Amino acid sequence: MNTSKIDYLNIGLMLASCAVAIFFPFELFLFSYAVLGPLHYLTEIPWLHQKDYFSASKRDYWALIVLCALLSVGVIWVEIFSVNQLFPNVFKPETIEFLQKHLVNIFPAIVLASLGWALGMAFIKHTTSKILLLVGCAIAGLLLQNVESYKLWVGVMIPTLVHVYVFTGMFILYGALKHKSISGLLSLIVFVCCGVFVFYFPFLNGIPAMNEYVRNAIVKSGFLSVNEDAITIFENNLLASNDHYESKYIMQRFIAFAYTYHYLNWFSKTGIIKWHKVPLKWLIPAALIWICSLALYAYDYRVGLIVLFFLSMLHVFLEFPLNFKTLFAILQEIKNIVFTNPVKPIHNK
Repeated sequence: MNTSKIDYLNIGLMLASCAVAIFFPFELFLFSYAVLGPLHYLTEIPWLHQKDYFSASKRDYWALIVLCALLSVGVIWVEIFSVNQLFPNVFKPETIEFLQKHLVNIFPAIVLASLGWALGMAFIKHTTSKILLLVGCAIAGLLLQNVESYKLWVGVMIPTLVHVYVFTGMFILYGALKHKSISGLLSLIVFVCCGVFVFYFPFLNGIPAMNEYVRNAIVKSGFLSVNEDAITIFENNLLASNDHYESKYIMQRFIAFAYTYHYLNWFSKTGIIKWHKVPLKWLIPAALIWICSLALYAYDYRVGLIVLFFLSMLHVFLEFPLNFKTLFAILQEIKNIVFTNPVKPIHNK
């Protein structure tokens, strides 16, 4: 399909994701995150590897892997020893509480350091400069550890909703500008409108109740904390409800739409991105891991999330250089539109 047909396909996917998210926000999110999510990670990472992670220098991606591993070890450790209490007698409660408290401060600092390194990967060739940028961002992150808005945006929103909604919107905008496409611009408008519409669609028969399985799975997923953090951002803007549970339900609509379309957008552009044209040594293990991930999520949603946490965060980190390059490309396209005179000069005969 050409880009115009793909744009219209994506408009259909947006509307379908929006409609299902409005009526089944928790169910849709659980399905998308467990089924489409791992398939997305496992196909995007090999594609990024083939593209050298959009880095100015090769092998810089190892720093992002190490940073992601450090972050993941801390989160998984807390999940196993604190939240799930699988080994309650291994560590004293005060030790767990101490490490859990400091993880909350270290998590956003690692994300900020990763952003700094990714910015260097995208535009800087000198290793020393990139190291200084990484260290500077890490220090800034530690100095800002008492600033709640910083921890909220960098530690929570960037790896989650900014990644799946804002960055996806950036890719749509860049495609529309690059191809000077009416269909691309229309798809961006529909994308933004769907993101707003889910907040205002009324409850036709009251707020539907979740069944026990869905309730347990959504609690185990840990994403209720993301939901509540997002509410603190939107409550004075898009969220008009004073009922806390209703606000959670409305916010989950947005989360479900953002995640579901983020994944579908990746698969719909296979013909353009050509992520499937990677060596079989990547695709076959990816398929096997995906099947195992489905089994893990089916067995216990929390177990699936813990086992796949590193992979889910890794694809976010490894995509940062592409995000920076896309933002820069958008600014360049806008600059060309604004400062390029479209009127042809008149030549005297």
